[in-house]
Amino acid sequence: MISPGQIRSLFLDMNEALIISDKSGLIVSVNHRAERLLGIREDDLIKRHINALMTPREKEIRTREISRDPKTGLIMWLLQRIGRHDEEEKQSSDTFLAAMTHEIRTPMNGIIGMTDLALEEEMSPVLREYLDVIHLSADSLMRVINDILDYSKIETSNLPLEQIPIAFPDFLSSVAKLFSAQAKAKGLDFRYQEEKNIPEVIMGDPVRIRQIIQNLLNNALKFTSEGYIEFSSYLDHKESRIYFSISDTGIGIPAEKQHLLFRSFTQIDASTTRKYGGTGLGLAICAYLTSKMNGQIEVKSSEGKGSTFRFFLPLILPEKKREEVTASSESLSPHSSTEGPLVLLLEDNRVNQFLAVKTMEKAGYRVVTAENGYEGIERYKEHKPDIILMDIQMPGKDGYETARDIRMLEEEMEKSTPIIALTALALSSDREKITEAGMNDFLGKPVSPIDLKEMLLKYCRQ
Repeated sequence: MISPGQIRSLFLDMNEALIISDKSGLIVSVNHRAERLLGIREDDLIKRHINALMTPREKEIRTREISRDPKTGLIMWLLQRIGRHDEEEKQSSDTFLAAMTHEIRTPMNGIIGMTDLALEEEMSPVLREYLDVIHLSADSLMRVINDILDYSKIETSNLPLEQIPIAFPDFLSSVAKLFSAQAKAKGLDFRYQEEKNIPEVIMGDPVRIRQIIQNLLNNALKFTSEGYIEFSSYLDHKESRIYFSISDTGIGIPAEKQHLLFRSFTQIDASTTRKYGGTGLGLAICAYLTSKMNGQIEVKSSEGKGSTFRFFLPLILPEKKREEVTASSESLSPHSSTEGPLVLLLEDNRVNQFLAVKTMEKAGYRVVTAENGYEGIERYKEHKPDIILMDIQMPGKDGYETARDIRMLEEEMEKSTPIIALTALALSSDREKITEAGMNDFLGKPVSPIDLKEMLLKYCRQ
């Protein structure tokens, strides 16, 4: 007769990497081989959700359910390292996906941007209603495209993170205000609770933190038809962590299906997909981002009673004073078009050029444009701009060559103008080329107004 201790010992010493989770996907046991493969001790793995744990590692490690106990609901998972051939095939597929998604996203960016501009003009109520419908439809499609593009970046290990100062209470309040209006329009009570002792300024990536919160709040709005949505945050001094919580009174998630959460391209069931839509990527992206920022995400839910998603991020405080913090703001100080910093924009796409110019002029910047590298160098000599936005793919002289020529000119002038690359696919090889050409940073195309303003604030103080 084999004792439970002998079975446990056999499990721990097996040559295969194994994890056992409960029916909701929370890890209850890990063997030694899995510990070594993940580089994490069992004590730190227990009670973590397996899909939230594995999402950031999908490029290197594959998980497969190999056994399920019908009585207890316990699931055994096999972990396998992906071979070189699998990795190369996956890299090629993801690069193609990212390229094609960009080609779709570029005209969508033009549609949304031009609709925004049109809505600022005087018009009849009927025409405004039509434009509002166009804007909502385009915005919905753009969210789907953005999820796919972010996923392709994750799969190619190309989702960079920043560490910049964030004016945190203002940052959280701005997110809450956006969803408060949406919840009210749906007849829901939106509750926002912010603990008073949260620091005025923290370090982090405002774009990615906002993305996690917005993904979770979007889900809460989507799956809640009555009741409330609650968004709260608090500081754990002992652990030096900031916790975020999003609760709702929506449809909830059955316990036996919670193990599917945080898995890419997965919805809980087909009827949910038909009724609510979505790519099934939002939670996978949230899991990846929290893990990459050294945090963790978890869920508690009951079918028909709502859900609570909670995640934490380590608290990192800046050395600078708050008066010096500008990078987290989404709006700039007002300046007239004759007083603001001068931006040289090199962009050959007329729609992208028009939208970028309008965005920067409204934010108080002066802008001069060029459609190719040769013209850009002449504009640089003529205007001596404060910052340069440089499209990489331009006819005649590309962005790399143009940037190198400008740096050669600046050696004689003993100055260095910030140059920001505008690129569709900033893969590791592209980033190396950007640095070698003397550029300071890059923005992924198509460029969103928020990302553009934050980049300008980072390199060009008003």
